[in-house]
Amino acid sequence: CHKAKPSMSYIGAVKTRKILEEIESNLENSQALNENLQSQLSIIESELKTFLSKF
Repeated sequence: CHKAKPSMSYIGAVKTRKILEEIESNLENSQALNENLQSQLSIIESELKTFLSKF
């Protein structure tokens, strides 16, 4: 997770970075956070695809 955090800040995904930090601090109980993270990543991926399709 620690390698992904700077990337999330770079693309402006602060909420996603916070989820990564929470998962990193409590791996044993991170299932719900992981589901939230996957949802956030899907949104980011969709937004990036939309953005890139304009060029």
